[in-house]
Amino acid sequence: MNERVVAMPDVKRQIEAEITQLHPEATNFQFSIALREFLGGRVYYIEYEDDQNEEENNQYYAHVDANGEIDLYDDGVDVLRELQLEMDKRRTFLQRINEISFSEFIGGIIAILVTIAFLTMWAFRDVKSEYIPIFSIVLGYYFGKNVGK
Repeated sequence: MNERVVAMPDVKRQIEAEITQLHPEATNFQFSIALREFLGGRVYYIEYEDDQNEEENNQYYAHVDANGEIDLYDDGVDVLRELQLEMDKRRTFLQRINEISFSEFIGGIIAILVTIAFLTMWAFRDVKSEYIPIFSIVLGYYFGKNVGK
């Protein structure tokens, strides 16, 4: 945020209007570009003065997308949270599968194979009572360790 710039005049006025709706006493806006390319737009860092709220942190991050829509964020953490949500939306099925560790993958394959074997035995009426606890333990272990994720 070393670089001080003036936002495009209409964008600057729109951001000032958004902040003024939230803080009617806000004056002396100072803009800088925080990120030139972010989720199809730019992120501006805005500082302002507000005599009514001196103890409050008088700053915002404003994300302006290609359509001119403005989203205001109180701090950098909110901007990063928005980035994380957007990145999660953009991940494909294969990217999500790729994030599974090898041990989770093997455990999932074992659970699926045991389930297929149990269902096959059940379909042919060959389920013996000693298989049910084994099946329950394997599935309970696999699904039980994945509950917290």
